[in-house]
Amino acid sequence: ARNSTAPEGNWLLSLRSESRTNSELINELTKLTGVGRKVADCVALFSLDRTSLVPVDTHVWQMALRFMDGLDDKSTLTAKRYDSIYNFFVSSFGPYCGWAHSILFAAAIHRKELAFSMPKSQGTGKRKRSASPAKPHVRASKVPKKPVSPKVGSKNG
Repeated sequence: ARNSTAPEGNWLLSLRSESRTNSELINELTKLTGVGRKVADCVALFSLDRTSLVPVDTHVWQMALRFMDGLDDKSTLTAKRYDSIYNFFVSSFGPYCGWAHSILFAAAIHRKELAFSMPKSQGTGKRKRSASPAKPHVRASKVPKKPVSPKVGSKNG
């Protein structure tokens, strides 16, 4: 929900303007109730074409612990540490560091390197089970038993 001070009309689209600096853009987004730096960075990266912004959350913090010197897992994510993680990504990956962050995050999830915790259900002390997505129906006769390699000399090989 927007604050009453937020402009009407195409306000969000107007933020896409390249004449705004990243700082100006983040300052504008964080004027909205409930929007902090991480959410503003997410909106800017994924919706406003700001590929040089890196949203830092607990999972990016876990990745940073592996790659950055001077961080320890006992410390908390302060604004200063948020900035140092952001600067690390910028110096390592340049103007597309936001997308590099997303690729590294997806790879870490795939390799199960990030710790995720499931919320407990209220009252029972048991963890909630999320409904597993329906598996696509595939007929066994259509699934190859082993990888098929193209024949030498064929159009595809």
